[in-house]
Amino acid sequence: MSAREMMSFIHFFPIMVGDLIPDDDEVWKFFLTLLKLIDLLLSYNFTDGKIMDLKQLISQHNSMYIRLFNDTLKPKHHFLIHYPTIIQYSGPPRFYWCCKYEGKHRELKMYARITTSRKNITLTLAKKCQYKFAHILLQSSTQEIIIKEKHKIRSLNSDNICKILSLSSVDFCCYNQIEFMGTIYKKG
Repeated sequence: MSAREMMSFIHFFPIMVGDLIPDDDEVWKFFLTLLKLIDLLLSYNFTDGKIMDLKQLISQHNSMYIRLFNDTLKPKHHFLIHYPTIIQYSGPPRFYWCCKYEGKHRELKMYARITTSRKNITLTLAKKCQYKFAHILLQSSTQEIIIKEKHKIRSLNSDNICKILSLSSVDFCCYNQIEFMGTIYKKG
């Protein structure tokens, strides 16, 4: 499963099988503690009370893990201990987690698998991303794209592009910077 699929599964799993599991089952209690921990970590804001609850849940989770599975803690369990301090300094993890970057990585791996050329795979993947982004820009309404006259440039490829797309130089402009949905895109 992808990370997003696993996240959805974890949240819906108690609804699917929760009524079939006895209330006093220790492993089920461990799972529910993990679920509370995940929900708390994915909060949009944290108060001092939430951070104290998080510390308590992490301690409870780690002690239950040792007791139930008769195993030592892994590094990821130890890292959990530091989350409350990190949250105090950096804010909610939701704002700096890597899930969307992992999704992009997955997309690039799919492109790499289906690409037949292996001569310069990184260039091929970079071009694929550029084509996809250009497609998104062309499909969106111009209200979302903010362009400024001061960023207008004359590209070395303008004549070729106009000829290929049968455009006049009036219908086609190049910019060295645009803003799209709040993000500025420019060279470098």
